[in-house]
Amino acid sequence: MKTKLQYLVLLILCQAFVWNCAGVDNPFEPNDVTEVAIRNGSFSPSSVTVAAGETVRWTNEDSEVRTVESGTPMGPTSVFNLNTLQPGDSDDFTFNTTGTFPYYSSITGATGRVVVTN
Repeated sequence: MKTKLQYLVLLILCQAFVWNCAGVDNPFEPNDVTEVAIRNGSFSPSSVTVAAGETVRWTNEDSEVRTVESGTPMGPTSVFNLNTLQPGDSDDFTFNTTGTFPYYSSITGATGRVVVTN
């Protein structure tokens, strides 16, 4: 059993190496990723527009823990709530439904929005 697991890990690593050398996108990584930085307690940019099926990734560039939660401070929703982001951590969410999705940090009160189009 251990040998099969080692073989599987080796196979996955070799495939990732081949994809990287061939310039092929990693199928385990979302293709279209829009980056949002968390700096000085704020989101930058605070508003992004993506197509349905695309991913937004938030990266905590601050020196303190931050959160990203869907909704507003006065009206949270359950569309998405990312993990608590330690300094340097990232987390992402893929938006499959069109619409406007506000979000906020429950720690700093910063707000932002994602507009999802067809």
